[in-house]
Amino acid sequence: MAKKIFIGNYKGGVGKTTAVFEIGAGLTKNYGKKSFLIDLYPQCSLTTICMETSGISFVNNQ
Repeated sequence: MAKKIFIGNYKGGVGKTTAVFEIGAGLTKNYGKKSFLIDLYPQCSLTTICMETSGISFVNNQ
């Protein structure tokens, strides 16, 4: 059965992105679970972190 975890806070700089990444990575690495991380922030910080740790280079087409 799938479980959903939501992490949110209006205040910036409280570690939301880091917490989401570490929880997702921990579930995958330590427990063999699949994790699906959704990045809704305009800065795309979570997407960038996931790409960097998986070896995918970031291309900015602006």
